[in-house]
Amino acid sequence: SSASNSGEFLKIGASGYGIGIGSTTFDNSAPGTKIVMRYEGVRWIPTTTDLPTGWHHIVMVIDASGVPTAYLDGVSTGANAGAGPSAPGSEATYIGGGDTATRWFNGSVDDVRLYNRALPLSDILALYSGGAK
Repeated sequence: SSASNSGEFLKIGASGYGIGIGSTTFDNSAPGTKIVMRYEGVRWIPTTTDLPTGWHHIVMVIDASGVPTAYLDGVSTGANAGAGPSAPGSEATYIGGGDTATRWFNGSVDDVRLYNRALPLSDILALYSGGAK
C-alpha cells in the first residue's frame, strides 16, 4: 500500500532466486518502487520498472540460459543477462519474505504459482487476461 516499499514477494531456496520490490535490492535498508530480482549469492537484478500501489500481476521467468525477465501486468521489464542462478535444492520456499527478517514484504501476496519451465509471453498474457490481476 506504500509508494516506497521493500521486501521479497517470493524466495525459492536459500541458494536460489527471488523477486520483490525496493531500489537496487529489496532489503529493508533500500526501500523503493522498482521490481528487483535476485540470484542469491550471485547478483541483484534491479529493473527500471516502478511497481505502482494496488494489485498487480508479477512474473519472473528464467530461460534455459539463466537469463531472467520480469513482467508487470503482462509487459516485460527487459531481459537481464549475466551470471545465472544456482539451482535451489531442497531448501524452503518463502512467500512474502525471505530467509532473513530484513527482506519481509509488508503487503499482500495472492495466487502464487511455480512452473518447471519458462513461460512464453502467450502464457503470461493468458494468465494475466484470465484474472490473475
